[in-house]
Amino acid sequence: MLYTLSRLRGALRQDGEALSSAVSVLERYDRQQRTQLLATLRCYLDHFGDTNAAAAQMHLHPNTFRYRLRRVQEVSGFDPHNADTRFLAELHLRLRDLDRTGRA
Repeated sequence: MLYTLSRLRGALRQDGEALSSAVSVLERYDRQQRTQLLATLRCYLDHFGDTNAAAAQMHLHPNTFRYRLRRVQEVSGFDPHNADTRFLAELHLRLRDLDRTGRA
C-alpha cells in the first residue's frame, strides 16, 4: 500500500497545488485563531461526509459542525461537499501524514 501511495503522491503533487495551499491556509488560520478547522475537515472525511457522526466524534452539535464546515470553505476555498475535492483532500492528508512520519 505504501508503494501505491508513493506513486499516487507524484500525481497528486501535479494537481494538488491548490489543495496543499488550502490545507496550509487552514493550518495557519487554526494557529492564529485557535480554531480546529483542519481537525473538523479531517473528521468529516473520516466519517465519509456524515456530519452527524463527525459532530458526535468531536462532541459538537451537528449545527456547530456544519458551521465549521462552512468556515473551512470560507477560509480556504475548499468545498467539502464536492466529491472530487473530498477525495483529493483525503488522499492529500494521508500522504502528508506519511511524509511527516517519514514512512513513505
